Amino acid sequence: MYGISEHKLADCQAKAEQLLDVLSAESKALRQYDSTLLLQLITQKEYSIRVLRESLGILKGCRADGENEEDTKALGNLRSLLLEIDRLNSTNRVFIEGSLDHYRDLLVTLVPTVYGQREGNPAHQMVNCRGVAIKKKA
Repeated sequence: MYGISEHKLADCQAKAEQLLDVLSAESKALRQYDSTLLLQLITQKEYSIRVLRESLGILKGCRADGENEEDTKALGNLRSLLLEIDRLNSTNRVFIEGSLDHYRDLLVTLVPTVYGQREGNPAHQMVNCRGVAIKKKA
């Protein structure tokens, strides 16, 4: 194994920045409830994660012997970029989980799950939602 090369560090940093850009776009699409863009970003996000993981695996295989000050600084920048990726991904996850909880609660309100004594017969009439649109924004 050889020491960390400038090319490998720059490659990892570029791929991490690409993933950060995708996550930023995902965050914006989530705030705008743009489901079409979100579907497009999923494949980009998966690809970016896969190539970054491969690059980091190659970088991890390199020995850190003879690291100079520039390598240490570049590794520090890469670590901070990876922490920012983790933070933004966690923020997006929390937003998605919160949205799912909100819509789950809304659906439970519209379609009650309480049943009466006889099996399969609802205790009260189901709300007729056919032809009714639910707005995403209140």
